[in-house]
Amino acid sequence: MLCPNCFGEKENKTCCPSCKYDELEECCAVCLPYRTVLAERYAAGNSGRFRNGMVYLAWSIKLATKVAVKEFFPRSLVNREKTSKQVKGYTRQSTEDFNYGKEQFLKEAQALAKFDHAHLVRVMDMFEENGTAYIVMEYYEGVNLEEHIIKVGGKLSVEAVKNIMIPIMDGLKEVHRHNIIHRDIKPQNIYLSSKGRPILLDFGAARQAIQNQNQSNSVVLTEGFAPYERYSRKGDQGAHTDVYGCAATMYYLLTGLVPQDTLDGLQKDDLRPLAELLPDIAPRLSLAIEQAMAVLPRDRTKTIGELQEALLLKENFANQTELLDLQKKLK
Repeated sequence: MLCPNCFGEKENKTCCPSCKYDELEECCAVCLPYRTVLAERYAAGNSGRFRNGMVYLAWSIKLATKVAVKEFFPRSLVNREKTSKQVKGYTRQSTEDFNYGKEQFLKEAQALAKFDHAHLVRVMDMFEENGTAYIVMEYYEGVNLEEHIIKVGGKLSVEAVKNIMIPIMDGLKEVHRHNIIHRDIKPQNIYLSSKGRPILLDFGAARQAIQNQNQSNSVVLTEGFAPYERYSRKGDQGAHTDVYGCAATMYYLLTGLVPQDTLDGLQKDDLRPLAELLPDIAPRLSLAIEQAMAVLPRDRTKTIGELQEALLLKENFANQTELLDLQKKLK
């Protein structure tokens, strides 16, 4: 028998000898039971939450390897009784909204499956089952940036931030060329693999679709990392929306401070300049990040490419070797 937490062999023991996980501990009431077989080829294990559902660590029966399985499960619209695997809407309207969101969820998977980029989560499979939809993604050992920054003491060096964020922007440029916008870039949605590779997760097409479909839904976002236009369903969203998310994430990684909320910034700009918080930061680098965090889209850096170029200026690096090393990583 495989452990649902690490998929190591645990025989018939309650507590896994490898990871010490006790599967008799109380787990998520609405999650799929351990070892539920999906699409006849994936066994579901432990789970975590994301904005519109669950992400299960799973075992690919055919490939004999770990994968991540994302289940579309917006709790505001649907539920699942503990004795059932089927997903059901609360009302007729919530079921309609759910079905529309599920359609966008699958379209997003199809779009992302076309990309084979080192810094974008890789989609391996998709299917419908239990009244909902699933996306199978490559599994990476590691932590998200929120967890990483806590482990290393609350903030990162300029060099470390550039080594993470410039490759992420390289992936974003690729999806933007195909008119896909992430919409929710923040430390929790950037994964740092155990090998040090940054990977962008959790694109928000389905979430945005549900919000647009159901006008009674409140806009779901993360204060400090959401640009001004995200606060309105009719906001002018585009590449500049992801520009703000990248810049706000860099600001947080460099300072350990969550940026000022953009609605507050519209009334009074109290964002502390990076040059004030980090006296040794290159002035051009500080300016590039702050310009990309302009509250109004018309005042903001327009594209990820422009932001990336501003960060790659020679003046922003401690020495030429550092710049050349980063440029090699991007090739």
